[in-house]
Amino acid sequence: MRSDTQLRRGRLGRTRTATALAAAGALIMSAGLVLVASSAAQADQHNEPCVPQAAWTETIQHPAVTHTEQQQTSPGQPYIAPTPEVWANWAPNHTTGPQDYVPIWPEDDRGTWIVHEQGVPPGHADEPNGVYQQGAGNSPWFYKQAGSPGQEFIAPSFTTVTIVDQAAWTETINHPAVTCDDTPPPPGPPADVCPNLPGNQAEVPDGYALEDGVCAEVLGEETVVPKPKPEKPEKPGKKPTVKGVQAVAPPAAAPAAAPTAVAAGLGAPASSPLQTIAQMLVAGGMLLLMAGAWIGLGRRETGTHAA
Repeated sequence: MRSDTQLRRGRLGRTRTATALAAAGALIMSAGLVLVASSAAQADQHNEPCVPQAAWTETIQHPAVTHTEQQQTSPGQPYIAPTPEVWANWAPNHTTGPQDYVPIWPEDDRGTWIVHEQGVPPGHADEPNGVYQQGAGNSPWFYKQAGSPGQEFIAPSFTTVTIVDQAAWTETINHPAVTCDDTPPPPGPPADVCPNLPGNQAEVPDGYALEDGVCAEVLGEETVVPKPKPEKPEKPGKKPTVKGVQAVAPPAAAPAAAPTAVAAGLGAPASSPLQTIAQMLVAGGMLLLMAGAWIGLGRRETGTHAA
């Protein structure tokens, strides 16, 4: 006898097999159902009725293709700090005799620059900025720096402009006329009013009367229903007649229609390869589901007997 471990391993293996078969079956059957629905939708599209329509012109207005950009309208101005007005006179260390040099601003060991806070005095406003000489004397040197109010900062300004990449345009599409084939199908064979007579009788032949759905031969005041006679083989080029009325051979019976996907509830007829594949997938999926269920039931029975 097998041990409990072997039994558990066997049940586990069957469970995995049953689960795998059931999952594969469900997946395959789902794919088949999707294909069935797709083929049915395609069949519905092909079966849409034809609606005649005259030729017409379609006009489509395409808007312009644009984008926006930032363009500078003013450069603005940078900040400039204000500068004070400065005026000073030179005082040399040696005041004896005339001075034969130009003192250096703002410091010179040969003397001292004396700055006057009252600003530039009258008579010196027209002198150039920097060290200059005016008048006579031992040391007629001065320094002037005109003041400046400075300049405030102004940020540059921008504006948004629209750039046209492609101008608007009009598209014209000429649609041809839609015509439908209204040709009626060819007429079928006439109805047989005398099923008991050979051939296909479109009307009651002369010398016969229609009684109870069959044609009876009129013999004086009596009508006699002739017995059906076996038809002789037709000769080539000759058709049987009944008293001058041409008999039309009955059409051959059509073979029994094979079951289709419509009869099975799976959509359109199985003439399409896509529909055939869909039916095969559904059938294969159902078989896998059944196999998984059978293995699962076998596992339960085995477990019950083992217990």
